[in-house]
Amino acid sequence: MCCITWKTARIFLILHHHCLGLNILLLKLLIILLKLLIILVIVVLLEFKREIYITFIIVV
Repeated sequence: MCCITWKTARIFLILHHHCLGLNILLLKLLIILLKLLIILVIVVLLEFKREIYITFIIVV
């Protein structure tokens, strides 16, 4: 019984460690994606602002 629980515990620990590594990797990917999204939004807003300024200048 003790041997079985030790083996399952070891397997669980290995799996948990593996999952933890995957979670950290996913978290890093998520952070990178969020940064890219923020940059994209800023670029789009800047372009949009420029368009507004151009149309405003043309109108005025």
